[in-house]
Amino acid sequence: MTTANSPHTFYSWNTKKTLHGFRATISKVTAHSELQANGRYSVTEIVKQSGVFSTRAKATRYAKKMKMYLTQKDQ
Repeated sequence: MTTANSPHTFYSWNTKKTLHGFRATISKVTAHSELQANGRYSVTEIVKQSGVFSTRAKATRYAKKMKMYLTQKDQ
């Protein structure tokens, strides 16, 4: 059971263009109801960064699968 002050954790993904292709980044976001030391309500940490893919579609597919895997692993 969650309380009003307990943090909410979820995963987010992003793709970036690099010199040789595209890279996927999966981040873990912990949202708090109170202001944190860094001046924000959420703390983001990079969990996984992929190798270089030739197309953005391949990087997106990898990011979505990894996000789903990490979400299921945490439950």
